[in-house]
Amino acid sequence: MSILPFRLLAACHDNTLQITNSEPEANIIDPQDGAVVLEGEILAFQGMVNDMDGAMEDLLTTWSTGERNLCPPSMPDAEGLALCRSSLREGESTVRLLVTDVKGSTGDDAIELVVTPTQTPTATILQPTATGDYSSDVAVAFEGVVADAEDLPGDLLVAWQSDVDGVLATGGQAPDSDGRVLGTSLLSQGTHTIYLTVTDTLEKTGQADPVIIEVGPPAE
Repeated sequence: MSILPFRLLAACHDNTLQITNSEPEANIIDPQDGAVVLEGEILAFQGMVNDMDGAMEDLLTTWSTGERNLCPPSMPDAEGLALCRSSLREGESTVRLLVTDVKGSTGDDAIELVVTPTQTPTATILQPTATGDYSSDVAVAFEGVVADAEDLPGDLLVAWQSDVDGVLATGGQAPDSDGRVLGTSLLSQGTHTIYLTVTDTLEKTGQADPVIIEVGPPAE
C-alpha cells in the first residue's frame, strides 16, 4: 500500500504556522512604591518598557492617575526609558504606567504614593484701613503680610485689587524676608473694597479679609 498520500497530508499540516504577539512589559522605577510626596509637587516619573517582538519606536507609553493622564502619550527612548514630569492632586495616590504596542497588546505597572496635602498661603491687610482718610489725588499706602507653610516669602506672588479700579499697580516689590508687602497707588473717588491675594509655588491661593475704604474728592 502506498504511503504517499499520508506524507502529503503531513506536509500540509507542517506548513500551518502559529503567529503570536508577546505582550509588552512596563516597570516603574521612580518614585518608589509607598513614597511620600507633596500635593502639587513636580515629580519626575521614570519607568522602563520592553517588547520582545517589537521595536521601541513602535511602543506608546501613558502615565496616568485614575481617569487623568499625567502626561501626553509618548514613545520611550531607544533604551526603553519612559519619562513624565507632573504632579498629583489631593486624593490621588495610584500612578500607572501603560505601554501599548502596534498590535494593541498592553502591559502596565502601578504604584501607590502617599500624597501629603499642602497648606494654603495666608495674607493680612495692614493698610489701608476702614477709618483712614483718603483722597483721589493722593496715593494710598498699601501694606500687608503674607506667609506660607512650604514656601519662603520671596517665592510668593501677591496682588492688590479694588472692586472699582481693578488690579492695582502699586509699584511694590516682592515680599521681604518677613513677608511684608508694601506699595502705593492712586484710587478713584468712591467706595472701594480692597483685596490682597497671595499665590504659592504650587498655585494655591489665599486671600486676606477685604477692607472697605472711602476715597474722597481731590484734596484742596
